[in-house]
Amino acid sequence: MSRIRRIVIVALACINLALLSAVVLVASAPPAEAQVIGAGVDYLVVTARLSEDQSAIYVVDLAKQAMAVWDFDKTAKKLRTVDGRSLANDFRVRGRRPGMP
Repeated sequence: MSRIRRIVIVALACINLALLSAVVLVASAPPAEAQVIGAGVDYLVVTARLSEDQSAIYVVDLAKQAMAVWDFDKTAKKLRTVDGRSLANDFRVRGRRPGMP
């Protein structure tokens, strides 16, 4: 085996070892954790991508049982209020439905 061929094989082995190490490091990253309810948290915030240029922000106030929605236009760089809801009213049970306790 020629000297150049050995150098190429050793270099390829080193590259493979480096790539394997990178995969192991990325795979062992800690998982994302959700927000804990009941630990002094009064708000939940969720973001959503509506389109390429627009995003939405949903904020739930747990104490007031209300939700507000904002729209963010990335091109205009403007945040505007879209809607607000009373979750207590939305989820209030108005009589029993079949199959519901």
